[in-house]
Amino acid sequence: VFLRNYAQCFENRSIIGIDVRSQIVDVLNERLIKESIHNVALVHCNGSIFLEDSLPDHCLDRVFVFHPDPWLKKRHHKRRVIQHSLLDVMAKKLKIGGRLYLTTDVMLLGEEMAAICEAHPDFSNVEDTNFWAHYYQSHWDRFSIEDKRSLFKAVYEKNDRRL
Repeated sequence: VFLRNYAQCFENRSIIGIDVRSQIVDVLNERLIKESIHNVALVHCNGSIFLEDSLPDHCLDRVFVFHPDPWLKKRHHKRRVIQHSLLDVMAKKLKIGGRLYLTTDVMLLGEEMAAICEAHPDFSNVEDTNFWAHYYQSHWDRFSIEDKRSLFKAVYEKNDRRL
């Protein structure tokens, strides 16, 4: 829902959607074609590998990580998406002032993602109420609201450490 809505709101932007699940990529591709949305390229792969190997530095305005798998068992925490190493890659790929948007309905995961982002020297927490009010739509949000789960939402902006 989000990617299609965002692409329609910003038809002049090129958007890349990445997912490790090929079925999700295939279904979304079909919907984009059906709805004549042409400014989105979908990639089936590991997002951190794609960012590191396929994109030039300082080329991204926005990165969205919405409702990642929480990997609740302690031994699986190393599989979580938001890690210091991924933030290092994002810091290279985002433009100065570029933003990282995060959401989850697992509050412990949200708190841990926030702690990792806030500890990283290249990112600062910022507000973007306009984005959350006007552009963010997700089926995950609907599920969270129906199940009366709290939502964690945060935005981190890429700093210029030389300032």
